[in-house]
Amino acid sequence: MKRNSIAIIALTILVLQPILIMGIGWPISESVPLASNPFTTAQEPGSRLDPGEYTPHVPIVIDETSDFETQGWPGSGTPADPYVISELNITYDVDEHLISIINTNASFVIQDCYLAQDSLEWAVRLANTTAAAIEYITVDSARGGIYLDNCNNTQIMHSDIAAHSTTSGLAYAVYLGDSAYCSVENNRLESEYRVVYGIESHNLTLSQNTVYGNVGYFIFWLSYCNDTSILSETLYGGYDLLVSHCHHLTFNNLFINGAGGLHLSQSTDILIEDSDITASNSEALDAEQMHHTVLHNTVFSSGSSVGMEIDGSNNLDITECTIADAAVHGAIIDNSANLSMSDLSVSNTGGYGLNLNDVYNFTLENSDISNTGDEGVYFDGCNNITFVNNLISYTGESGVYTQFCENLTSTDNHVQYADEYGFYHNLGDNLVFHRNTVSYATDDGIRIDIADDASIMDNQVSYSEENGLSISDCDRAIIHDNSVDHSEDGIQIDSCVNTSIMHNTVQDAVGTAVDLSDMETCVIDSNTIDAEANYGVSLSLMEDCNITNNAVTGSGFFWNPTHPIGYYEHVFENNTVNGMDIYFGIHLDGEDITAGDWAQIFLVNCTNMNVHDGVFNQITIPVELMHSDNCAVSNIESTNNVQGIRLYRSENASLDAIEYVGIGRSYGVIAEYSHGLEMANSSIEACYGNFYYGLQIIDSNRVRIEDCNFNHNYRHLYVYDSFDGVILDNEFHNSISYGMYITPQTTEYIRIMDNLILNATYGIYIDRANNVTIQNNTVRYCTGHGIRYGGSSINALNVTLNTLENNQDGIWISNNDVSLVSNNTIRWNYRYGIYVDTPAVPDIYYNIIALNHEANGEDENVGTFWDDGVDTGNWWDDYAPPGAYDVDGDTQDRYPMQYLPTEPIIDQPQDIYYAEGSTGNEIIWYAYDDYLKEWSVSIDGDTWDSDAWNYDNITVEVDGLEYGTHTAVLTVWDIEDNSASDTVIIHVYDGTKPTISNTPNTEAFVDGSGQTLSWKVSDLHPDTYTAYLDEEEWDSGSWSTGTLQINIDGMSEGEHTLKTVIRDIDGNQASDTVIILVIDDDASPTIDSPADMAFIEGTTNNQIVWNPTDAYPDRFEVISNDSVIVEGSWGGSRIVVTVDTLEVGTHTLTLTVYDKSGNSVSDSVEVEVIPVSTPPEPAPEIPWIMIATAAAGVGGVVAIGALLYMRKRRAG
Repeated sequence: MKRNSIAIIALTILVLQPILIMGIGWPISESVPLASNPFTTAQEPGSRLDPGEYTPHVPIVIDETSDFETQGWPGSGTPADPYVISELNITYDVDEHLISIINTNASFVIQDCYLAQDSLEWAVRLANTTAAAIEYITVDSARGGIYLDNCNNTQIMHSDIAAHSTTSGLAYAVYLGDSAYCSVENNRLESEYRVVYGIESHNLTLSQNTVYGNVGYFIFWLSYCNDTSILSETLYGGYDLLVSHCHHLTFNNLFINGAGGLHLSQSTDILIEDSDITASNSEALDAEQMHHTVLHNTVFSSGSSVGMEIDGSNNLDITECTIADAAVHGAIIDNSANLSMSDLSVSNTGGYGLNLNDVYNFTLENSDISNTGDEGVYFDGCNNITFVNNLISYTGESGVYTQFCENLTSTDNHVQYADEYGFYHNLGDNLVFHRNTVSYATDDGIRIDIADDASIMDNQVSYSEENGLSISDCDRAIIHDNSVDHSEDGIQIDSCVNTSIMHNTVQDAVGTAVDLSDMETCVIDSNTIDAEANYGVSLSLMEDCNITNNAVTGSGFFWNPTHPIGYYEHVFENNTVNGMDIYFGIHLDGEDITAGDWAQIFLVNCTNMNVHDGVFNQITIPVELMHSDNCAVSNIESTNNVQGIRLYRSENASLDAIEYVGIGRSYGVIAEYSHGLEMANSSIEACYGNFYYGLQIIDSNRVRIEDCNFNHNYRHLYVYDSFDGVILDNEFHNSISYGMYITPQTTEYIRIMDNLILNATYGIYIDRANNVTIQNNTVRYCTGHGIRYGGSSINALNVTLNTLENNQDGIWISNNDVSLVSNNTIRWNYRYGIYVDTPAVPDIYYNIIALNHEANGEDENVGTFWDDGVDTGNWWDDYAPPGAYDVDGDTQDRYPMQYLPTEPIIDQPQDIYYAEGSTGNEIIWYAYDDYLKEWSVSIDGDTWDSDAWNYDNITVEVDGLEYGTHTAVLTVWDIEDNSASDTVIIHVYDGTKPTISNTPNTEAFVDGSGQTLSWKVSDLHPDTYTAYLDEEEWDSGSWSTGTLQINIDGMSEGEHTLKTVIRDIDGNQASDTVIILVIDDDASPTIDSPADMAFIEGTTNNQIVWNPTDAYPDRFEVISNDSVIVEGSWGGSRIVVTVDTLEVGTHTLTLTVYDKSGNSVSDSVEVEVIPVSTPPEPAPEIPWIMIATAAAGVGGVVAIGALLYMRKRRAG
């Protein structure tokens, strides 16, 4: 029989089990359910008989109770003695039910039968019964398995029921209609259509069935089945488990892995717990009007859709559930109320983690949402929301996004690694936003827009790529005790009325630490800013505010100066910058201000003020003048500030001896609507960021700039829409763009005279301005044009007495109406001396135009003349009299003059820079004379090279010079020994980065001492190093080639990042980063206590064996007679000491082991050495020698052989 077969199989498995276990090595793998399993056990559903044990039988029809006895079925029909139909094989294709039982109140059992229905009828049909049990049967049906109609108290257990597809499409495994108190338990159910269909069958129990459905069809469909329990079900394939209009349901330990998940509609009082639902083609949970429901400890996954979708459902409690691997969103909840979600885990979603729309009275707490494609949590139109103690991380867009949400409370939440905003709340009043943290957002950390009566307190934001905290249009907001660090900008607040901004902290912002704009009757008090930002506190459009007791370090205040006076009338008191007070003067006259006594100076509507003598560093801007006339500012030194001096509507100001060194993206001096400005004896440098200017003159007339120096700015001088200006005796060096930029046509009567301009793209660029005089300037080394003017309708431009050499082009004229180019020296330019591309040809005469490399002149017009039209042309080096000079084939100088110096002349190449050890470095000079003879070059006073004149140029290679600055002097002679010289400075710099080794990540200990990290470092010119612990400076100093060692004692517990940067004297740098796990180990090592011992002198293999242990072993030492006789590293192994050679007597050996935190433990062993009867021969006196070898790894053995030689006494 089958039972015997099963027993034999089980016994065989038990016998072979040790072999199987040893062979497979306990692999771990996921089990994959099979629709057909070739192995069966006594616990598997289906008939318990072997095929040969059945009795073939014809279909059974029982229409009333008496048919049981008439047909001879055993039993009496009572619950204790039911009728039994068993051990039958009914296989037929006769369009009849294989077993049909109707209209009986008798108790009966169908068991251990094999039913093969080959026709389109049910295998088993029961109707109008009250106490049936179907167990251990196997059904293979072409249409349906078991059909129950008005069959109360029916049990279907331990059966294998399969219903296959038919043309009718009604292949149910089990159908229950109007059948109460039924149970379907411990079965294997399979169908090509719906597996289980129940309608109006109350108090139904579905338990521990394994169910296989077909994709596209509901696996279960229950309708109007109240008080149903679905327990420990396992469902594969199929579409949804559909439940509609059912109340008081319990789903416990449900497992679904199919095309669909669980679909609940118009059902209430539901419990779903301890379940796992995975849907490949639909939502894992799809619920509509599912009220009064509890979801607990259940996993929802969807391969193509949403993990959980709930619509129109009220009073839900969702706890300890997991939504994982949802292809679209984790959960969507719409039009619902009174929801609570706690201890939820959502991860790996293609869209939102949670998406809630029009939800009221919702709580989400203690939940973890991570790795979402869009927002972690998205609320739209939701009111009365409580959001507490949740972790949102690694979101594809914002961490939390809420809009049109009233009465939102968000407290103690954590957002990290959001690919947009950390939190974004838009449109919704009565916001409570307390104790939230945000780190690593790619946009603002926290952004709140249009939320009146908001309380924003005790939040922390770090490492945001935009604003840490951004608040807009929030009237009556309370913004207190928030902290922002390591963000691009700190706190940005605008368009707020009656708002309190107090006790906030900003650290390590880059752009603007606190940006306040369009604020009315606000209190800004006791905020702390510690940030080397461009702007510490930026104030714009402020009305009637109290700005008090704020402390700024590393930057300063900045007032947007472009507003009427009323926007500066505030209470501004007790604010400090870098520990110093701020001078805020308004409506004052005739004050003398020693600038060095103040952190910053702001003057509003003041007159006749004298500001002088101050040094300002990292304070944003030293001095601002707004609506203040006849004021003088002098002897001001400004470094590391984003602006030097700002003037707005301040007339007749005087700036003298201003020294400003910018920070790249910075402005030196800006003057707007400030007529009569005079600036002299000043210097502006290092405003080299794109489109940043050294000096800007905007809408300011009668301005005079004299004896000033500009260096390394993007554009040195910008004059816009200004009238009657003088730019005199200034030097402009190393401009990234234009030396001077004068524009537009409304700019007139600008005189540019006696200036030196070296190394720009355009030395002087006149764009459409009129009545400009450019006179007696020297312009060299411009990569574009020495002077360029053009644009529409330029009138009365006068370019005279200028020297233009070694530029790409000397003068480039692109458009003009009336202009004069006369008496200029234009030589050695690499392309054209003068280039003209304008219909109205300027007057060009009395210029020296010589030695330009491509052509001395080029005119795009045909038939024009470069002369005065009377008798004067220009000097040309390549003119051979007599006749006119052909400029370019279409243009003539009718009165040319030959340029032929009788003494040598040389151009003036720029100073050069090259990296130490590089090659191909050279200086090229161009010399000219009627009869040149020879030349010589010396470097640092020693002759370097010389030769005869080659009629072209002088090219000298200067490779191989040592690091440093060198002076090269060229001297040329003509045949009459007339000479000329030129000097070029050669800067040889270190162009090679230092090298630093990679030190592996390591552990350190809170209580450890002498802990260090080491690097191999090298460079030809080492300088300084800085070590940054978690981006804060930890150590610094100088270094030299060899080993750099940094002490790491004193770090706090936890994981830290130590970045070590080494630099050479030219600023080249290299770095290495080490992750340090700092452990707080207060536990001492443990050690056993070996027994004291005694042995006879001369015997061997006498040993003490200690077994110390510790999680972080470090070293050991052994002491005898108060002396350390051996010490070394200890890797956690046992320690063995051999004592064979101890002298006769009693000895105490003490072992002490230490861990890496310095904790230690000791143990002592007393050793007695007993003499032998015959004393040995005396030995020479030899000092103690201890030989120790230690295995470094835990599990090795530390063996110490102690060879203790002693002086022995002679016998009697």
